Amino acid sequence: AMAGRSGIPLATHLVAYDFDSLARMASVRAPVLLVHGDADELIPHGMGLQLRDAALAVGGDAELLTVPGGGHNDTWNRGGEAYWNTLSRWLGETSR
Repeated sequence: AMAGRSGIPLATHLVAYDFDSLARMASVRAPVLLVHGDADELIPHGMGLQLRDAALAVGGDAELLTVPGGGHNDTWNRGGEAYWNTLSRWLGETSR
C-alpha cells in the first residue's frame, strides 16, 4: 500500500511485501518518534505527517521530527544537534 503511494515508478514491483503502516498506526500503543527527512527520495515526507496524524487521531503519543534536507538514510547525519537533542529528550521521556 505504501509503495503504491510513494510516487516511485514500479515501486510496487520492487517491494517484497505489503505493510500498510498507515492502517496499523491505530493499534500502536507505545510512544512513537517518527524521524523523516524532507528530501526523502523513497518515502514522501507527507507519509511521515500522515503516520503522525493517524496515531494522534486515536489518542496515541506520536511526534514527528522533520530533518531539513534529510534523505531516506541520512537523517542522523544531516539532523545535527537538533536530531540528537530530540532523540535524547524523547528517549528520556518515554523510557520511564
